[in-house]
Amino acid sequence: MQLNRRGLVFGAASMTALGVSEAAKAAPYAWIAHHGMTSAQYQQQFNQATAQGYRPVHVDGYNVAKLGWPGLTLDQQRSACVDVAENLARRWGTLIHIVFDGASVIGAPAGHRLLVKVSFSPDGVSADDVLRAEVGALDVSRPVVVITDDQAILTDVRAAGANTVSSATFLAVGRR
Repeated sequence: MQLNRRGLVFGAASMTALGVSEAAKAAPYAWIAHHGMTSAQYQQQFNQATAQGYRPVHVDGYNVAKLGWPGLTLDQQRSACVDVAENLARRWGTLIHIVFDGASVIGAPAGHRLLVKVSFSPDGVSADDVLRAEVGALDVSRPVVVITDDQAILTDVRAAGANTVSSATFLAVGRR
């Protein structure tokens, strides 16, 4: 995991689980965590926190899904990925945004019933480009984390100041 000027948006419990040092947890970056919310309350908190400048953990959906469940169909991989992310959101109140390719995907989960935000890239735009744009749109003083193993995305989002966590680490923590 790489730490840099943007800090981390994980709460202390999740930062410990991901092996982040005590010094990093004490960094002067603001972070929030909420627990025990309904999906409607989570969406309200998500909207409120992002309006205040907090940013979610951005997940490269298919990168995580294909690594974690290579023997499943794409629809099953998406569901399993969302389940792991919801597990993390439920345990630590982490704001998580999963981005998958393809706005016209059949069987895409409905965002209103989830504890995490799930989006699909617009037609003709890759999820990779959506992740890059999300990070690039942020002020460099705002913490942001991107979950992926895609080397091109890693290079670009790190250059833009994002922290990164590998897909394998995200899966390991989420499956605990």
